[in-house]
Amino acid sequence: MSWMYDLSPTVHAASGTFEILGGLGLVLPAVTRRRTELVPLAAPGLAVVMVGAMVWHVDHGSFATTGPLNAVIMAAMLFVAWGRSRRAPLVARAA
Repeated sequence: MSWMYDLSPTVHAASGTFEILGGLGLVLPAVTRRRTELVPLAAPGLAVVMVGAMVWHVDHGSFATTGPLNAVIMAAMLFVAWGRSRRAPLVARAA
């Protein structure tokens, strides 16, 4: 992952922050059963991060090696968003 050093510090920090917040938004509501509406919002947010990653890789000529993985992660996040919003929504714990 030497390409990470090609990112500007601002983009590196922003993408890392978005990925951490998105991961927490996927896991914590499911574990705690609080604010369960955040899961279907965090998943497409992570999909947007993957779109940004794909754009960056296309621009830097490394899409052939990392683009397919970004596309798979993006598809998985969209599947989670669909599943948790329509197919199997999480039920919040009673207050």
